[in-house]
Amino acid sequence: QVSGSTRRCAFIAWAPCGRSQHRQYVFCTADGPVMRIHKLNFDRGSLSYRMATETFVLPSSGFVRNYSDGFVESSGVFLVATTDAGEFTVFNISSGVFRHTLRLFGSRALCMAPLENGEVLVGSSNGTISVVGGRDLEWSEKRQTTVPGAVLNVCPGLGKNLLVTTQSGELFDMNADTLEKSLISSNPTCSITAVAFRPGDSETALTLTATGCIHAWSLGDYTLLQNIKCAKDAGTCMAVRGDRVYTGWATGGILVHEMSGTPMTLKPVLHIPNAHRGAVTTISVNEYGIVSGGIDCVVRVWHRTSGQMVMQFTDHSEP
Repeated sequence: QVSGSTRRCAFIAWAPCGRSQHRQYVFCTADGPVMRIHKLNFDRGSLSYRMATETFVLPSSGFVRNYSDGFVESSGVFLVATTDAGEFTVFNISSGVFRHTLRLFGSRALCMAPLENGEVLVGSSNGTISVVGGRDLEWSEKRQTTVPGAVLNVCPGLGKNLLVTTQSGELFDMNADTLEKSLISSNPTCSITAVAFRPGDSETALTLTATGCIHAWSLGDYTLLQNIKCAKDAGTCMAVRGDRVYTGWATGGILVHEMSGTPMTLKPVLHIPNAHRGAVTTISVNEYGIVSGGIDCVVRVWHRTSGQMVMQFTDHSEP
């Protein structure tokens, strides 16, 4: 049992152990800004293992970071770890001291995994994936790619392949050498704010999400057909008429996209910014125009092609 820690343990990293009868076991832990080394040595007097714990020595300049993930590289000499400041850090286990830091991201570094050639793959909260290589004081970034959503986990697969999971519910197969990726599955985990059907197609449903995406779903086998990013904002409402999708957004704007092709593509054809002061709560379309209601308690009518406001109603006292 390790006492003295009041924070959540971010990771436990075991070092390779020897082959003697009473081998020494070494592992490292991180809780908050504290990185510790734990050594289990066999005590012949009690015929049991006893644990000694030390804290890694950090620079006197005040290097204070919260750690998110880490592992001990194959030689057992160095511990590498990621930080909430988007850094890749290196510690020497034998001497118990901090050795090096490399800034990779402007956001949190969340996870990492060793590669067969000794390089390390690091994933971040903004969807950036970097591969770094080196040893001790000499580390550098080798290559980089991006995926949609925060990178939650990276798992080495067969050969040079990796499995990468994201916060947006996607699973990728990625080549460690080239960082080329292919989507294996997508299961969105974000909030659904609106549902609509494509005209004349009862087998395909469209959903609008709080992350600004429109998803196309097959109702035959309940699989996700497409995931189209439309805006950085949160979608709030949706209507479909003909080949056009009309959506309202949390910042008060209205977007109109033209649907075409299989698989479906969306081409933006109209943007009405600041249609409401605050979120658009409902939207409806007919042959005469676009009607929208907002959290500002106003109902407005818009021209379908120009986006100009035709009239408004301010009789409501609630959204």
